[in-house]
Amino acid sequence: MQRPPFLLAIFAVVALLSWGVREANQMRIERVPGSSAQQLGWFSAEPDGLYHARRVEESLRTGLPVAEFDSAMNAPHGAAIPWPPYYDTILHLLLKPLAPLADQPAERKLFVERASAVLPLWFGVLTSVLVAAAAFALGGWRAGLLAGSLHALAGGSIHYSAPGIADHHSFVAFLTVAMFGMVALGFKRGVHRREAGAELFGIAGGIVAGILVGSWTASLVQVGVVELVFLGLAMKGIKERPGLPMFAASFNLAAIVALMPAVMSSPWQQLQPWVVVNLSWFHPIMLAVAVGYFASLYFFRDSNRIARFGAIGLAATSIGLWQLQLPPFSGVSEGFEWAARANVFMADIAESQPAWKDGLTGVFKWLGVAICALPSAIYACRLTQHRSASLVWVLAAVVLVAQALFQLRFSDLASIPIAILVGCWLAPLLVKFIPSCRLRIPLGLLAVALLQATTVAETIERIGYRHEDRSSVESWRQNGVRSLHEWLAANAEGNGSVLAHWDQGHALEFVAGRASVATNFGSYVGEESFRAPAEFFTASTWEEGEEILDRHRCDYVLVHSAIPSAWSQLKAAAGTSTAQWRNSLAAALTHSGGPPAPSRLRLVFVSPFKDPQPDSRLAAAGEVAPVGMIWQRVEGALLRVAAPPQTIVGIEMRIDLKSSSYAFLYQAEAVAGEDGWVELRVPYATEGLMGDAVASKAAIVRQGAKSVLKIPQSAVSNGDILTLK
Repeated sequence: MQRPPFLLAIFAVVALLSWGVREANQMRIERVPGSSAQQLGWFSAEPDGLYHARRVEESLRTGLPVAEFDSAMNAPHGAAIPWPPYYDTILHLLLKPLAPLADQPAERKLFVERASAVLPLWFGVLTSVLVAAAAFALGGWRAGLLAGSLHALAGGSIHYSAPGIADHHSFVAFLTVAMFGMVALGFKRGVHRREAGAELFGIAGGIVAGILVGSWTASLVQVGVVELVFLGLAMKGIKERPGLPMFAASFNLAAIVALMPAVMSSPWQQLQPWVVVNLSWFHPIMLAVAVGYFASLYFFRDSNRIARFGAIGLAATSIGLWQLQLPPFSGVSEGFEWAARANVFMADIAESQPAWKDGLTGVFKWLGVAICALPSAIYACRLTQHRSASLVWVLAAVVLVAQALFQLRFSDLASIPIAILVGCWLAPLLVKFIPSCRLRIPLGLLAVALLQATTVAETIERIGYRHEDRSSVESWRQNGVRSLHEWLAANAEGNGSVLAHWDQGHALEFVAGRASVATNFGSYVGEESFRAPAEFFTASTWEEGEEILDRHRCDYVLVHSAIPSAWSQLKAAAGTSTAQWRNSLAAALTHSGGPPAPSRLRLVFVSPFKDPQPDSRLAAAGEVAPVGMIWQRVEGALLRVAAPPQTIVGIEMRIDLKSSSYAFLYQAEAVAGEDGWVELRVPYATEGLMGDAVASKAAIVRQGAKSVLKIPQSAVSNGDILTLK
């Protein structure tokens, strides 16, 4: 038995390693030196994290509970928020005592953004420590040190817990190891073989399970792992495990109690009461069915048949209800679609990509070379004296690794059982094959480094070139996109929404403070808002585009340099396979093709940051292009120009954007009718600022002659008619 100070030292080493590696791989976006916003300091560019920051910042203003509906998403309709409330509630409670006061809104907003992007680091460190503790409970202090170190270096975990990432996955991983660890500890203590004490471990694990599902609905997968362990042991023989019914029933009952506040506040209980991918009545009912099943076994502890026939009956009933699409299983198919990336949104986003997409390189990056040792580690569990406790981690490894191979978002969860099982497998091998006690730990840590070789190599490289982070291509792009959001926050007029590619939605809502037609929640929340930008950018006529802007009451359109690379996804979301970039509105708004210049959209801001490696559709090889542009909707002045029938009449204006030194020539033309008049609608004025833009004098060209025209701002804003004879 190791003394507490020694164990604390082990956990401290693991925590320090976990913190150091995550800090070395930090994802904070530093301001580009010399930029006008350099004094503002670093920011987060991770979309989901920005929405957590928005939700928490709002709760600090209005109080708890956190919002369940957001009128800024899916403008102008608004949308229910798919994330359950617990994670943001916990962030609120942690940040409220430290946040600047309400009379400092800008400072508080910046504090929330940065704090939300740093807390996952500490959840990641705590997860590494809990992994070490769980492995210690199974295999001793060497196993704890090795497992904790393996997790500290796990690529999937680092991705979600590096500073600058404000997503909830790091917290979910922390709760996952806590839940699995509590259940495994109960099995180790043998509570399933006796009735005394089973309910205590069940209640503790169940409370964590309820908070887990109330933080991320997909955590039903992890809870399902525990249910399968309970069910498997029950079917193996309930007679020999008289404490199992109480253990399992108390686990599920406590989970229901912990989860119900989130269920009661969930908008989905009314919108889609049986949906699986969002929190609904499906989740507590499934837990209640488990309570009923295991509670009934308590009264039939002497009959193994009841457990088996009951499980078979439940399985048959569930499959039947699912096939008939009857409650509560009518939403299960959508859950499988989510898991299988079967819709256009899930199939395209980065964290839904399979780990094996890049072959073994991708698998080793996200899950580590340690995955190669996992089969041996699982096989070795048959010899352990704590087989039931090991079963929790073995089944978790099988389920979560399978999930991670098909969706990267599960890689941080899969790294937990991989680390524990491999650490418990490696520790006795060191004792067996290395006689020298002094060499065991150094060689063990060397083995850990080899088993996480990809992460170690990337971390060393990152440390060596860290000074270049602020001048990297991605840094310039993110600074450029941020400049668009901050310009909107400071200069946007009216209360209309902003249309943009879906990856900009949460930044528009939080940083710019504008309603968006670009929700990052994709096709599950506000599907119209997900498809509308795709339909707009792939359209080939301004009439189509204006109908979409009218429908969503858009005042601005944001277009950035990543849109060409997302062209295939945009076409899929719009439901068209024939759209061509050169004919699209996206091309027109990036000055790279498309239909003639718009008559009701004017360019009001161009990011001063250039994309050093733009898509070839935006700039020729070796050239740069603006990171992004903002267009404003206006009525446009209507010019009525007298000209002989069939005469081509045009207008020319040079437009200069001050902040970016970007300039272009606005041109439009039309043919005079038989009545001797031609009409041209112009979105630019010749006097005053138009956002960041200024225009030179307008030149009307007819029959080879040019005449100067003044266009006042009021005419552009009100759609006034200006007549030229």
